[in-house]
Amino acid sequence: MTLDSKTLRTFVIIFQGRCGSTYLVEALDAHPEIECTGEKFAALKKQQHNANDQLEWAKYHFTTAESPETSEKGFKTKLRDVLDLPGFKKLIQSLNTRVIHLRRRNVVKLTMSSFNSVRLKHKTGDWNLYKSSEKLSETVVDPETFASWLGNVEERAVKELSFVERLELPTLTLFYEEFLGNSTKYFEKIFSFLDLPFYEVKGNAIKSTSDDLRLAISNFEELKSHYRGTRYEGMFDEVISSRLGPS
Repeated sequence: MTLDSKTLRTFVIIFQGRCGSTYLVEALDAHPEIECTGEKFAALKKQQHNANDQLEWAKYHFTTAESPETSEKGFKTKLRDVLDLPGFKKLIQSLNTRVIHLRRRNVVKLTMSSFNSVRLKHKTGDWNLYKSSEKLSETVVDPETFASWLGNVEERAVKELSFVERLELPTLTLFYEEFLGNSTKYFEKIFSFLDLPFYEVKGNAIKSTSDDLRLAISNFEELKSHYRGTRYEGMFDEVISSRLGPS
């Protein structure tokens, strides 16, 4: 199916990582009217494809559908995997592509989840967890390494927000904490934004890092002490949910 036979509405999920994006893509792709795929730009980049290859793939993805029921086409990408940001911006603006911007308020937990994703990749060969039996045990976190990773997280968040705001496209900003608090309302927001009726969906990825960091970090008190008196201190203690969910 092409745009000649049916105009497909398009969306892109922009995210930094460890914000539940894998779970979201899996869930959206389970909707009968949505075709959503993962980080194709990252895959093309890894395979040494160039910027034009990425944009040509995006054009094809946005204008073809495997099922006649499909009305929405989307994919997710990190900005650092986009080889031609101006070209990407021009493409999605030309299609009036809607933007789902995934964020995470608690950047301390985002940093720890990023740290654990590397451990998980070494253990299972996957960046995401699908078997609770393979869940990671608590670990010692080097304060200097953590500080460096936290700085990178904050820097990427600033660049990401600036890019999204300058797109001037219809945008839905979703925080990971919203999913943990009430997943039904989380998806109600998404389907309303996509102009689709609510549909019960779920992904397969499960949470790889405990929402209670005391259960994830062996030297919790030591690490937290480095952030005493800063805006990060309270982020160490926050616990929203103990249930399994996306990363």
